[in-house]
Amino acid sequence: MKKMYLSLLLAGLAVAPAMGQGTVYSFPKPRPQGVAIQQAPPLHQPTAIDDKSKGITMYAGQSADESKRRSWVKWQLNNSSNFTRLYEYIHHASYDNDQQRGMLFGAYDSANKSYYGFFAMSYTYGDMPTALAKIDIATGDTTNVFNFAPLSEPDAEQTAWYQGLYKYAMAFDPVNEVMYALGAGYKEEVIDGETVNVGYSRLYEVNLEATSIKNLFTPVKDFDVIYMDFCFDAQGNAWFAQKYAGSDGVAKGTQLVKMDGGNFNVIGEPVKMKSEWGEELDNSKNYYFSTMSFDYSTGDLYYIPCGAYSLSSTIYKVNTTTGLLNSVAWFSSGNQFRGLYIPYLTADDAAAPARVSGLDVQPDVNGNMTDTIKWVNPAKSWDGNKLENLQSVKIYRKNAGYATTELTGTKDLLDNSKLIATVQTADTAAAMSWVDSAPEEGINTYYVLAANDKGNGVLDSIRCYMGVDVPGEVNNITLTKNGTGVDIAWEAPQKGANNGYITTDGLTYKLTRLPDSVVVAENLTDTKFTDNTLGEQQLFSYIIQACNAKGAGAATKSGEIMAGAALKTPIKLTFDKQSDADRWTRDPNNSSLYFYYAGWDGCDDMYKCYIAYGDYYNRVNGTLVSPPLYLEEGKNYRFTTDLQADFFDDAYFDFYTGVGTNSESQEGATIIGTHEGVQTAQMYQRDQYEDYFTAPSTGTYYYTLKVSAEKFNIFRFYGLNVDYVSDNDLAALSVDNVIEAVAKQANTCTVRVRNLGSKEQSGYTVKLLMDNEGKMIEVGSATATAEQTLKMGQSADVEVSFNPPYDDVWDFYGVVVANGDEDHSNDTTAVKSITVLEEGTQAWTNIVTGDYKQNGTDAPIKNYGTDEYSQSVYYPSEINAQGIAMIKRIGWIYDGNDLTDRTNPVDVKIYLAHTDMTSFDNKSADKIADDERELVAEGQIVFEPGADHIVSFTLDTPFEYNKEQNLAVICEKSGSTGVDFCALWHMFHSTWQDPVVYRTLLKTDTWDVYPSLPVLYLGIYDATGVERVQLMGADMAYADGTLAFDKVVNAEVYTLGGKLVSSFKSSSAKLNLAKGVYVVRATDADGNVMTKKLNVK
Repeated sequence: MKKMYLSLLLAGLAVAPAMGQGTVYSFPKPRPQGVAIQQAPPLHQPTAIDDKSKGITMYAGQSADESKRRSWVKWQLNNSSNFTRLYEYIHHASYDNDQQRGMLFGAYDSANKSYYGFFAMSYTYGDMPTALAKIDIATGDTTNVFNFAPLSEPDAEQTAWYQGLYKYAMAFDPVNEVMYALGAGYKEEVIDGETVNVGYSRLYEVNLEATSIKNLFTPVKDFDVIYMDFCFDAQGNAWFAQKYAGSDGVAKGTQLVKMDGGNFNVIGEPVKMKSEWGEELDNSKNYYFSTMSFDYSTGDLYYIPCGAYSLSSTIYKVNTTTGLLNSVAWFSSGNQFRGLYIPYLTADDAAAPARVSGLDVQPDVNGNMTDTIKWVNPAKSWDGNKLENLQSVKIYRKNAGYATTELTGTKDLLDNSKLIATVQTADTAAAMSWVDSAPEEGINTYYVLAANDKGNGVLDSIRCYMGVDVPGEVNNITLTKNGTGVDIAWEAPQKGANNGYITTDGLTYKLTRLPDSVVVAENLTDTKFTDNTLGEQQLFSYIIQACNAKGAGAATKSGEIMAGAALKTPIKLTFDKQSDADRWTRDPNNSSLYFYYAGWDGCDDMYKCYIAYGDYYNRVNGTLVSPPLYLEEGKNYRFTTDLQADFFDDAYFDFYTGVGTNSESQEGATIIGTHEGVQTAQMYQRDQYEDYFTAPSTGTYYYTLKVSAEKFNIFRFYGLNVDYVSDNDLAALSVDNVIEAVAKQANTCTVRVRNLGSKEQSGYTVKLLMDNEGKMIEVGSATATAEQTLKMGQSADVEVSFNPPYDDVWDFYGVVVANGDEDHSNDTTAVKSITVLEEGTQAWTNIVTGDYKQNGTDAPIKNYGTDEYSQSVYYPSEINAQGIAMIKRIGWIYDGNDLTDRTNPVDVKIYLAHTDMTSFDNKSADKIADDERELVAEGQIVFEPGADHIVSFTLDTPFEYNKEQNLAVICEKSGSTGVDFCALWHMFHSTWQDPVVYRTLLKTDTWDVYPSLPVLYLGIYDATGVERVQLMGADMAYADGTLAFDKVVNAEVYTLGGKLVSSFKSSSAKLNLAKGVYVVRATDADGNVMTKKLNVK
């Protein structure tokens, strides 16, 4: 996450109390962070289509999502775990894994028939609101009705939210037609003799037509306690969820508090919410903010608490009188739902009848055109009181062709239906029926409602199919392996797709295989089939669809089965998706170290792996087994294991790789790799381990990975590569140790070469080619020395001296040439773009680096604040200077940190000094005195997006380094880039292992010390005449219309025809040159002149 709001963060930490154990005095954080069988339903005759059997439909926003895709979602109560993401609120890739953007909370305004929600950007320590939006319930699309200030310049309300004084819940009073919000407040109280910040909830009225932040929220009432959420019933009563504490102040459970709307005074005693087994909603079940809503159609209250571990995992129906919790639906872990909305139907009046119960319709069992509608009259009115007056029950049939959804209101339903019967009755709670002797062929949708002198009650609906139906789902699908094929069997459907009448005579079947969507059989009359066309092994399933004379029926998907032939090699097995991981199996008898797939759709590459967690106290073991692999007799195979261990120090571990014919464990396998006592050099170290196996016979084999660890560690297995090992096969892997070169002089780089063959390789040749507008020019070559003779699997970095003829940016390739090479596809490296500087430019000669490499923001410039000082110390053994060492050029490399454009320039002064200090343990006391340092360069720096940028300075006067003392590099910066932490410097010595050596001293607001220090680039001229070349950097740059130099110069820009275009005295100027080639002449204060060609594209 970009570190944009550190000052706000610190202020927020001062205001907000610590979470502790989740006391009732503190607010929570707003959000966390073989044989396959498909069982058949029971067989039955034609029946009603009861849409309510799927459960009521619910909508909500998300503060967290199981797949990191915060969305506007909906689900049906009986299938809640398969909720639908209607709209994903992620509009920038960098927000993906942090789930930064989305709705925090919202509520439905029944007066305006619109849903409103607050949207925010979420950061590590708080949220900042961005807008109040109207949400299209059906699609999740948003229309902002109020916009907060830009996040780069937050207003007082946004700052308050970030510091802990946030709003967190919203509800609409349907009687008084007012939208309310709950917010967080704090007050000081003395508890057990200690003054602490105690949280309380504050109620606000929300102005949905606000034009400024001043009239958006109006305080209504301060409560004495914290409420987790609230909602209103249809009669305008407010209901609040509140945690209650045990004697230690830690939340023990959750209770329901009822208040009157308008004044918000408590009605009666709070009701503790408990399950039928007496379980309470403690922190494990209700830790973060929750969501709740009434279903106005029935008066039922639904509550979704958010626990500390699995978050929103359960939907409860709450008895508002007793507090009894009935768990009615479940979710996978990792979700937090907010702003619950339940579509509802209404009665004409609160005293009108409630909904009928037991509604059903029975088509004629022999397919005749009659049906019987059955129901039980209501005993209560819509407001929940005893129904004193019942007059009739009305039955409507929906007009053919009229489409409805769960969002269609009562009036629209009745306006598009025909009243077909009015049954007079005064008997409440009585069972009744009515026969429709003239239904329509096809689907008939009936609406049934009770009525009295107050008007129509709440309607209910039921559907049935009349006439001969298309077939329903087939039953009891079984999949069984049969060699490399699959036997599929099923039972014929016994009902229609619409619960209507069918006969099994004349049924045919269509089989479609997944995931490749291949139709493997059509017009099949039998209820079994063998598929022998699978190809290579993977997870397969089948869709079976029965057909009759009326048409194609319901499609039924089977379970999944792993089947198919062994995978052909060579092959690279990765875990881009869940189905890739499903090909692998775990040894059930060796699983104390449990591997599971860590990825999800759209996740970053770091999560596309199998992951397992070690144990702090016990040795644990875990084994993974690959899918079947086809190997040929006598061939030598290389198995490359891609494994990462997240911890180091004393977190030793062992792992063993094997190849055998056992598909379940490593038992009986040939152990091809024994890696014991492995200790990584740094955290999160990912390595590739190569082991070799010669197949004794042609057939199917399995690779096994067994990991054994005694200390805690986290293991990530990213995949396996299996390839042949030829006798002679040299590969050129990469061009390294150079980004820049100088034209028309000797430069050096290295080309990494690897022996992928089984025979030893020596005397091979390495060439460097330059792509000159499609023509490859050989600019350097080298022959391997005796020390670079390679055995199987070994690599060498071959130094190549090269001389590019022209300056500019060119593409280079490394090529390896060896006698008898059997695979030329890997002889050439990937392209390496190298900036070739103008002839005579000072080259980089020494790259000062070391172990524990890592990118960081601290030095030489942290870019936090306006005035900064950094001081890093480098040892002679690291600098490795030769002869009379005259430092003429100095530089560092950085990657842009979340930059989308160039920053503002900042002024920089560079000092060098000899010192005997090896670390800066005493902070400011170790600052090198002004008279002991030498100002060697000054100028401006502009930071840019992208990676591997060079900041370089040519010294005004060369600095003679004595090679005996340590070298202190000091950087002073003034001014602001406008973007905090905008540079990720390439660092080394980034280790906090004891004893910690603090090699960088840094001052922004305070003095700090760090062990890490930036990788240093030096251009050293050996005055004895020896100049080694390792090149990088440039003295002039042109980007986004700006011509920039490392120092102040007198600059003149000419066309190739000699016409003066521009002249200035500065270190940079905005020119906005047209496309073309120019000549730039620059003269510094000492009279040094540089002339360089500039190609503007």
